[in-house]
Amino acid sequence: MSKSRIRLMGIALTLLFTFLSSSALLAWDPSGTWSIEGRSDATIIIKQVGDHYVIDFQSAYSKQKAIGYLSGQQLNVTYQVLSEPGNGFNTYNRLNSDDRISEVSFDTKGSTVWSGTLIRTSK
Repeated sequence: MSKSRIRLMGIALTLLFTFLSSSALLAWDPSGTWSIEGRSDATIIIKQVGDHYVIDFQSAYSKQKAIGYLSGQQLNVTYQVLSEPGNGFNTYNRLNSDDRISEVSFDTKGSTVWSGTLIRTSK
């Protein structure tokens, strides 16, 4: 194998390694404080803890705690209502920017109980 071919392969491998290692930096991170679009009483705080996320929700009507995992552009969580008996599942999907996500809440039977858009208020 010629030196120029070896050099070219080295450059290609370097570029590939750079792309693969930097792609994790481009991954969506939903961490931060969010509010429900059109409401001022509801706050959702999402924190990354190791390989999972912890979510605290509080509004004038309810308080919830959740834990979940990120899968691509979707955060899937299970939640426990702290202000009354209840639990279920949420999916948070990244919309067109890092500052808007859609949320859908399901009860334990799989029925949708709420859906809406969240807006990031701080990172």
